[in-house]
Amino acid sequence: MLKCLKILLINLTLLAMSCVVYAFNPETNPWQIRLSYITTNNGLPQNTVDCILKDSRGFMWFGTWNGVCRYDGYTFKTYRRNKNLVSLPGNFIHTLCEDSFGNIWIGTDKGLVNFDYQLQQFAGNNSLNQNVANFSITHIIKDDNGILWVATEKNGLWKLSYDENDSITGTKVFNELLLNQNINNLCLLNDHHLLIGTNSGVVAVNLTGGKTKPEWKQLEENLLNQNISKLFQDSKGNVWAGTKTNGLFLYDKNNRQTTYFGADNNVETDLNHSAVNDIIEDNNGIIIVGTLGGLNYFNYGEKTFSHLSDETETTKYLNSPFVNSLYADDVGNIWIGTEKGGINYYSTYQKPFYSIIHEANNSNTISHNTINSIFKENDNLWIGTAGGGLNKLSINGEKNIRFEFEPENSRSISSNFISSILRDSNKNLWVATWGGGINLLLSENKNQFSILTNNPSDPGSLCNNLVSCFEELDKTKILVGTNNGLDIFNPGMNSFLHVHDKMKLENAIEVGCLLTDQKKQVWVGTRNGLYRFLINDLLELTAQTNSIKFDKFVNQNSDSTSLPGNYVISILETKNGNIWVGTYGNGICKYVENEKEGYFVNYTEEHGLCNNVAYTFEEDLHGNLWISTDKGLSKFNPETEKFQNFYTSDGLLSDQFYWSASFSDENNNLYFGGIDGLNYFSPEQIESYPITPQPVFTEFSIFNNPVKVGDKYHSRVILDKPIDQTDQIKLSYKDAVFSIEFSALDYFLPNKIKYAYKMEGVDQNWVEVPASRRFANYTNLSGGEYIFKVKAANSDGVWNEIPTTLIIHVKPPFWETLWFQLLAVLIVSALIMLYIRSRTRFLKEQKRKLKQKSASAHTGLKSRNRSWKNKT
Repeated sequence: MLKCLKILLINLTLLAMSCVVYAFNPETNPWQIRLSYITTNNGLPQNTVDCILKDSRGFMWFGTWNGVCRYDGYTFKTYRRNKNLVSLPGNFIHTLCEDSFGNIWIGTDKGLVNFDYQLQQFAGNNSLNQNVANFSITHIIKDDNGILWVATEKNGLWKLSYDENDSITGTKVFNELLLNQNINNLCLLNDHHLLIGTNSGVVAVNLTGGKTKPEWKQLEENLLNQNISKLFQDSKGNVWAGTKTNGLFLYDKNNRQTTYFGADNNVETDLNHSAVNDIIEDNNGIIIVGTLGGLNYFNYGEKTFSHLSDETETTKYLNSPFVNSLYADDVGNIWIGTEKGGINYYSTYQKPFYSIIHEANNSNTISHNTINSIFKENDNLWIGTAGGGLNKLSINGEKNIRFEFEPENSRSISSNFISSILRDSNKNLWVATWGGGINLLLSENKNQFSILTNNPSDPGSLCNNLVSCFEELDKTKILVGTNNGLDIFNPGMNSFLHVHDKMKLENAIEVGCLLTDQKKQVWVGTRNGLYRFLINDLLELTAQTNSIKFDKFVNQNSDSTSLPGNYVISILETKNGNIWVGTYGNGICKYVENEKEGYFVNYTEEHGLCNNVAYTFEEDLHGNLWISTDKGLSKFNPETEKFQNFYTSDGLLSDQFYWSASFSDENNNLYFGGIDGLNYFSPEQIESYPITPQPVFTEFSIFNNPVKVGDKYHSRVILDKPIDQTDQIKLSYKDAVFSIEFSALDYFLPNKIKYAYKMEGVDQNWVEVPASRRFANYTNLSGGEYIFKVKAANSDGVWNEIPTTLIIHVKPPFWETLWFQLLAVLIVSALIMLYIRSRTRFLKEQKRKLKQKSASAHTGLKSRNRSWKNKT
């Protein structure tokens, strides 16, 4: 993939950057860069961006003219000057740099400040601030030893270093070597030299203490009196020097030669502007130069530039040509800071989809953007439109011939709605139209056609002028599908035989697609089901034949293996002989035939298809099916039964495709037409994005209030460092209504990234969510320890199965603690024992009293007995 992109980019004429969007040869067509934009509409604090940084944690930082912000692919955290004792000294941010401790150093128009990342606050340094106070900081860089070099306007160069106590000290250096005190830019070379760019040229310093090497002394001489804006050493070891008003210099350190590049408006391959603001190298080794005229891509072999400038009526590129800053990150993203246009960015991993579109006031482009039919032969592409007639486009994009309906010309094409194109075995070009019958091209140069239409008085004429499709049966007969029947056309006899009349149907059939398979069977897709004929039966059909045999497949509600929907709009036979059917609203299906009968296996949106309206199929070399739909383009692997979906965010002109508009050429390039033009590509180049994201936690909230570092809840500090640096959190049961937000920190199509999370002990299964719902909410968790896990899938749906985890300890209420429960058990046990003992005493006392009473009664009885005996 990288090799392909490198070849494409090195050879760029970048007509994606100028006008040749209609050249359709993938081997020669330049790579069409597609930009995304981040502006104040998305949350950027201001649309003029002077500096860009990706920190060691994966967050992006943008310095604007109204503060600095951190970006996670979705949301911003913005910092501005305020009344706090320590804050930004000024809101005009010129430069950003991360030190060895992960802190962000920010250079403003009014001094320098350090953002302590762990504490999430600005850190003050009185002695340092006094030394650089009120001076504009123009550039900050860090060397391999962790030393920061700070360039200022009017106050020379400063060296910042940490001592053994991690305290920062600043020292003004090289004052005697500098040409003046206005330092614009710094560059650390790979041989431990520091280049210092000033208003009057370049100074080279050997940081090891030795003498400056002769090659860099030569560079100083070559750039004397130049107002340097940018210094950059590329991967070849050569040095680039951009100037504020005088173009660009390339210094070859080996031969000590300097090449100058100016901005000649008459030379297309020169710089597009003489004011150079930034220079970078992308991950493919391409040098990119940002000027006040846009981007310039350098071709080392030819020593020339190709350009990416601002948008035109039909192309959307830089939303501002004034490029202030550039940044190439470690995963192939190119970030472009502009003046008044915010951030523009693209990825070198973007899918290589190409496009052909209509351009107003350019007759050499296609006539209309709604594409209804496609046919490629040799070096020409025939494109039928819905409203703009027929186009013949040469492979190099240099010539386009339009065939459009002319009311005054009876020999012109009969309609501007072209539904199908066929080159028959006799080399005739047949054109089906929606409303104008069939056209045979007689003379390309004279734009002349022979027209065949329905004649109600002639039973041998075309059955209907709304013609949808062609299928050549043999050299003498062509099957024609129309909106009101199925015809066999005999070009030699110039007559039509109505097949539907022989089918004994109650109503004429509305035909949408035709296919002849390897078994010599002809499949006919209609609005009311799928029909199948033997080709020999069709070829032997005559006007005298009473009937014809056919099979009909329709949906049966009680049979899940029947045709899933009766409105059939596309049919494909794959190389292995499988028949695939596309429906309008019921997805796609494969026809499977066993010894007894045939049945259908259905795939819909529930299985991963991007939409259930399947306009067309094409098969690639690996047996994958590509399906155009009402909402995107699906790639389907029949072996794994997995879908991969592509949308406008991937580079398609539109998510809305159109009827019957697809084609596969002899080089396995695929073409798909939609409502906004034609997309084409080589499936071999559509590779999966190789980076699987590892998500980070971006915010932790309690009762919907974001928790900041140091915030206390119920006398407990929840976060003592940023949430993205935290692996466990302790909560009170009173705080157990919380939410966790996360981001993949992957900036390539972030809205296509999917997330899955799971709280062990709470969620039985992984909860999968789109990028728009990258958070999890939990309420009233019982006391205990929980493990929250989150993982992410990249824009191509490839999951990183290693989750990011956060341990959450919920302190239970005292009545749920073990000590309280044990105490409660002891108290209850003691009460029970006390009760038992008390009850035992009571019973004993009752027994004693009863015994005493019984004894007393017994004594009284004896006494009465004796008294009675005495009386007797």
